[in-house]
Amino acid sequence: MEEQVNNTEDNALKSIGGTLLLARTEAGLSQDDVAKRLNLAKSFIEFIENDEFERLEKNPVFIRGYVRSYARLVSLPDNDIVALLNATGVCEVAAPTKSYVSTRRQITARDKKVRLVTYGIVILILILIFAWWHKRAGQHLENKNLPPIASKVQTTQPGAAQPILPTKPNSNVAEKIKSQLKMDNGNT
Repeated sequence: MEEQVNNTEDNALKSIGGTLLLARTEAGLSQDDVAKRLNLAKSFIEFIENDEFERLEKNPVFIRGYVRSYARLVSLPDNDIVALLNATGVCEVAAPTKSYVSTRRQITARDKKVRLVTYGIVILILILIFAWWHKRAGQHLENKNLPPIASKVQTTQPGAAQPILPTKPNSNVAEKIKSQLKMDNGNT
């Protein structure tokens, strides 16, 4: 019985997860406690303790960070644990391969057609804006040439205003106005 406990401890010391598990139980922490303190899911703690690092993340930087934080929490030398992790080859980063493939995209006939259609639409919009502006400017000039409709106001009674509309000189109208004015002057 004592041999089984020693074998379990020996196996635990040989694996990273086992070492962390043994340190966690000696510290009196549960997996939930460790997960809460490290802000990780409980399943991540289980994966680390079972040495199932491939189920954690694909990025080795995260795996190293999780193991380092876990080791610090249970008062183990984090650099030694990370060195052991690196020695297992779990966190090997593949060297980036150099690719000499051109990243420029080849221009196709369809791209040229789309570009021409776009230029055509822009030119059409500019022509329509110019035509609208020209028409509007022409209307503004025509309005300046028209005579004012009510340029003078003659008051006959206090507070009452009547516009005098411009008319062409007419001798009959002019005579009627003069006679009207004489009658008004004679009555007052």
